[in-house]
Amino acid sequence: MAIRRLRTFGGWKSIWDLDESHIHDIVVFAISEHNQETNEHLTWDKVVKGETQLVTGLQYLAGDDHK
Repeated sequence: MAIRRLRTFGGWKSIWDLDESHIHDIVVFAISEHNQETNEHLTWDKVVKGETQLVTGLQYLAGDDHK
């Protein structure tokens, strides 16, 4: 018997494997774009949290634990 999981559009889902190569690529791209637009020189150490949202595709939300 096959079990099928349905995801609700618009709901956020945690990214469990933050070491996947496409997560790294997204972070490098986002920081590079930010640095070019702001003339800053931000760097990053590691991704500590991430979520995806299913809409008509996937959107990524990244953040940190610093409050």
